[in-house]
Amino acid sequence: MPNVFSPNGDGVNDFLFPIRIGNAMLVQYDIYNRWGEKVFTYSAGDMNWDGKYYETPCSIGVYVYVIRYKDNITGKIFMLKGNATLLR
Repeated sequence: MPNVFSPNGDGVNDFLFPIRIGNAMLVQYDIYNRWGEKVFTYSAGDMNWDGKYYETPCSIGVYVYVIRYKDNITGKIFMLKGNATLLR
């Protein structure tokens, strides 16, 4: 998962999204602001967060992500937590 992105419309690094590695299948992907409010949740077909919450640009700062993914070989579900910085 990238740790910095800049959704400023320049076509470079405008979205935050998990990068698939190996046999993983994305199950759930959520992003929270510093107050613990969910500002993005994965919906089928669109895993790119554009740095907006209800079409309003979010503030510069650090956001927490929680990713749940399934290992397609073992069927086990794993959780990955971390943070990413939004820059403009």
